[in-house]
Amino acid sequence: MSNPRITIEQLLALTTQVGEFATASGNHELALNALMSAYCAVAMAHPCCQQASANQALHVAMLLAAKAAEIPANTPIH
Repeated sequence: MSNPRITIEQLLALTTQVGEFATASGNHELALNALMSAYCAVAMAHPCCQQASANQALHVAMLLAAKAAEIPANTPIH
């Protein structure tokens, strides 16, 4: 996070709130897709943040890909 106007506490509080709301559906696949769709909609609504949002999405994608490489071969994937 590079915005000095946003504190870690604010980020963690909203992350917790959004995460709890998204996972309340009980379907993690739906929650993940909805979160990504919402992320894209917010980024596209604010052109001033689109490049930074794209950079952050790429960073997260790389983190997830690295973690996915650690998943045991026999793990079911849907």
